[in-house]
Amino acid sequence: MTWGCKKDNPLRTIDNADVVAIIETSLQETASGITEQIKDLAAFAVKTAKNCDSGDTTLSGTNSGIIASTWELAVNFTTTCNNLNLPTQFSSTLTGKSNATTTKIATNANCNGAIDFKGFALNEDMLANGNLTRNGTETIKIGENITGTTDLDLTLTDLKIEKANYTIVDGNLSFTLTITTPNENNKTFSGSIDITEYGKATLTIGDQTYEIDLK
Repeated sequence: MTWGCKKDNPLRTIDNADVVAIIETSLQETASGITEQIKDLAAFAVKTAKNCDSGDTTLSGTNSGIIASTWELAVNFTTTCNNLNLPTQFSSTLTGKSNATTTKIATNANCNGAIDFKGFALNEDMLANGNLTRNGTETIKIGENITGTTDLDLTLTDLKIEKANYTIVDGNLSFTLTITTPNENNKTFSGSIDITEYGKATLTIGDQTYEIDLK
């Protein structure tokens, strides 16, 4: 696979810069990443939970411009309500796909997982917890191109959702990313992502930290 005039270099090795690019794109809102999908899922959860509904739905989105991307998410959901018929939890299992082309990455991925939302009362913080697995093919366009497959496992812990617009403004994700290229088999990286405000996060790999853009 080629991009512009640059060809893949199958001998190129993977480093932290590649990991940062893969994770940033996987999460980025304008790249149809996980933050956009959670945003739309949270909005759906609030709307649906009012009626204590359960069932299935499909959510999707498209972004165009500097980053071209699309996503689709099949959702099976259950709402738990108290004896006053007020929602206390929205639980969902997810299966989806997305693709994006940025200046750093071209990606085509499938995902699955489960996310729960709590905090529907006006005086409560809305929090998301769960796990997601994202498997894809990536062409990394940093320096010399390299194409490989990725397996990204994410654990979501207390992601705080701003109720006015459903953006994520706080919380933590831990990750394990395994990358296979023609030159390296199952190279694994682990770390954490701390969201500090809407659109901003600190990515930590070992003793190295990186600021990433989630917008």
